[in-house]
Amino acid sequence: MGATASGAVQTSVSANPVKGIAGGLADTGIIDSIDRVIVGAAPFGAWVKLVAGGKCALPASAGDVTGPGGIALANASKATTVGHEDGDIVQVLQRGRVWVQNEDAATELTIPYVRYTAVTLFGKGSFAGASDGGKNVQPNNSCRFIGGTTAAGLVVVEVNLPGGITSGTGATGATGATGPGTGATGPTGPTGP
Repeated sequence: MGATASGAVQTSVSANPVKGIAGGLADTGIIDSIDRVIVGAAPFGAWVKLVAGGKCALPASAGDVTGPGGIALANASKATTVGHEDGDIVQVLQRGRVWVQNEDAATELTIPYVRYTAVTLFGKGSFAGASDGGKNVQPNNSCRFIGGTTAAGLVVVEVNLPGGITSGTGATGATGATGPGTGATGPTGPTGP
């Protein structure tokens, strides 16, 4: 009895691989995240502001987006696939690449906008490629789109908050020592007529 071989050979590779899920890590590169307890609920992949006492929450003002924050990562062990519930421990990404749900077209390597005022279709913390008249703002220079979309959908955002968040200047330091002293006084010149 002779063996027969079924010779299946892959002849093509998709230029558009399967996308991830909102809040899912986009690659295995370097990441930096912190754990915070969420106040209220937050969808996976939403921008969250950091709150004192080890907490985080969805942004409610422009300052909540431009201040300390990050992106709420998905938690595969949760029964729900829509996001974190009040009191959940949330892993907040501060450095790395993550899939987010974007509201509109996104241009590669541009800084996204983050919504702090909810509207009919989009909640607080969602991402957009364009300004929405005072309802969203860019989070300083801390993140950018990696890749782009022509319409609403999943897109990768790279976030680098440790070097991206800026704040006011601190107090001025003490004045340093004065340079070397002056030399001895020279002789007095002749008196005039």
